[in-house]
Amino acid sequence: MAYQDRLQDFPSVSSADYGSVVEVDFDSFEPGFAMELYCSMPVATGKHARHRWTLLVDEPRRLYNAMSFLTWQTGLYFNVHVTLTASSLGFADCKEFLTLMPHWHKELNRCLFDGSRKAARPDRQGGRAHRVSRCDLVRVDHPHYWMGVVEYARDHGVHMHVLCVVPKYAVKAFEEKTWSWWRLKSPGIAQANGIAFRTRHPSSAERRYDRQVELFRYIIKTTGENVVMRGQKDPIYTAREIFKPYPNDCTPVRIEAGQLCGITHRLNEAEQKRAGFVSRYDDGRFEEIYSGWEVGECERREARKRRDMLLETLQI
Repeated sequence: MAYQDRLQDFPSVSSADYGSVVEVDFDSFEPGFAMELYCSMPVATGKHARHRWTLLVDEPRRLYNAMSFLTWQTGLYFNVHVTLTASSLGFADCKEFLTLMPHWHKELNRCLFDGSRKAARPDRQGGRAHRVSRCDLVRVDHPHYWMGVVEYARDHGVHMHVLCVVPKYAVKAFEEKTWSWWRLKSPGIAQANGIAFRTRHPSSAERRYDRQVELFRYIIKTTGENVVMRGQKDPIYTAREIFKPYPNDCTPVRIEAGQLCGITHRLNEAEQKRAGFVSRYDDGRFEEIYSGWEVGECERREARKRRDMLLETLQI
């Protein structure tokens, strides 16, 4: 089903359908506090989940750094946008729906991704041949890279926008596995508009980067209006001025969720620090955050690796 068709086909969903959602009047919404952000803010996780507004505060920074690190480190780009809607997948409780997200990603990585690492592992069956499933016929060499944002909309309730990296040859298997997994986990009936995929594979690095930025700006559209950040020489910017998200068309509500965004551990802040990565955002160079600087850095690093390998070969 086409993405635009899916948007038109959403059933009308009331916040009353969700025991862990509290809706407010969007037109007169006022959070009642200034969301000033000068450093990382702690995020409740796991059993410490609580009700929180569906307005992004520190999340755009974390998501941007993860996206930037992906391209800087691997030369890959987010190219698939998946939208999963709780009510259309048969979930009356959005908390249960959100709790399943990490398990879905784990299953995708198990059956479709990280093929190079798995091929290098020693055979644990004492030389016996492994059973090959249909999913094993399509295997992506790199791990499953993903990040996502929780939203709430008046017309279709709680939903999740997820960005992934999926090669063109694996898209069909990715979609089939996603549907089969969520149908299995659904406590009700998974409707046809429960999951939507937007996939595009531009040919040039510049267009792939632009596509990634477009997807990122879309999923952070619920960034709060009053979130402020400091740049170089201490000028003050709002997060919306820095990241230029799409217009926010979603109703701010309070939902019970550990956090409003999720990022694979392979792109988290610990991995960034371990690799010596500093984003243009963390450097205070806000005017360069979408300049594509990561592409050049990755290419130069790969060129140095090839040169060093050549020199080692010549010395032998």
